[in-house]
Formats: sequence, structure tokens, C-alpha cells
Amino acid sequence: GSASVCVITMKNGTTTIKDISSREEVKKVIYFPAQKVSSRMIKHKVKGSCIYVRLKGSDLKSVRKSSKIFPTNEVKEIATHAMELCDLIYKYNFPLRSIRLKMSNLSSANVTQLSMFDSPKKDISDTIVDINKKYGKIFLASDNANFINNSSHPQE
Repeated sequence: GSASVCVITMKNGTTTIKDISSREEVKKVIYFPAQKVSSRMIKHKVKGSCIYVRLKGSDLKSVRKSSKIFPTNEVKEIATHAMELCDLIYKYNFPLRSIRLKMSNLSSANVTQLSMFDSPKKDISDTIVDINKKYGKIFLASDNANFINNSSHPQE
């Protein structure tokens, strides 16, 4: 018989209020969708093992790339992998206006594969979710305030 495939993704993106073109600006903005995607993945108790980034220039041309990664829902890891993809597809030589990030190949976050070569890492993503539940939404990537139109991205 044939197997049916269901593709479930967690995605988010933003259109900046001004053109950005430096690596530091892109890094600040990438944390915004990374934090939103991470928060949603934690809420649904899943991790993703495929990351996809799409960058759209102010001329509406876009570049995109995806990559397999070790399953994660941690904001810092998502942002780090997203920046690695950005560095592969974008040479910071034309203005950007939109950044999209998507995680797919989702699996249960309750299953963890251990390796004798990896040292345990502290994951602060759950802590961010707990703080947001207790005190209301905050964005730890607050340096992106110059680029993000917060009125078009209401708090979840």
C-alpha cells in the first residue's frame, strides 16, 4: 500500500519597517521569529529537525534554504541554525525587508536521544515560556525593536 504523509510545520516571519543589510541587523531580527516558533513548539511539546529560512529583498526577490538539524525547540539553537543558513544564501550585499523561518519534521519533545559524546546543555526555552505565562509576553530579543513593527505582531 501507499503511505500517506502529513507535513506539520511551525513557522513565523516578519517584514521589517526599514531595509536591513548587515549581519548584526539580520541576527537581531532572526531572534523574533525564532522565539515565536520556539514558544509554539514548546507549547505543543514538539521539536523540529528541519529548518527553513527565506529572505526577501526590498525588490521582492527572495533567497531560501533549508537544512536538517538535530531535533530542537530551543530558541538559541533555532536562531543559530537560521543564521548559518542566512550566511550560506545571503552575502549582505542587498537590502532585506522580510525574514521567514519554518521548522518541520516535528517529533515529540518527550523523546531525547542521548549521545556519549555530547555534554548536556541547559535549555532556557522552557524558562522563557514560564516567565511569559507568569508576567505576560516579553521578547528577550528586544534589540530588534528598531526593525519590528510590533502592532502587526500582537502578543500571542
